Amino acid sequence: MNLENVLSSVPGEYVSAALKTLQSALTDTTSERATEYDVPELGRVRFYFKRFTSKKGKSRHTFWTAERAMVVRDPK
Repeated sequence: MNLENVLSSVPGEYVSAALKTLQSALTDTTSERATEYDVPELGRVRFYFKRFTSKKGKSRHTFWTAERAMVVRDPK
């Protein structure tokens, strides 16, 4: 098992797909979430996301952003 951060090596389409498995940032009450997704070149990868809220005037925008990713299981 590889414990180094591989987020920069993961293509954006897989980060986006992992992000879509999370609950909406508006309704979720936790500030951090983790999810796993299969990335063909790396194997099973665990993504860690952090919730942020941006405020400008009376408007607020709450969103998830990828913080790090670690290989859980290498490809066969």
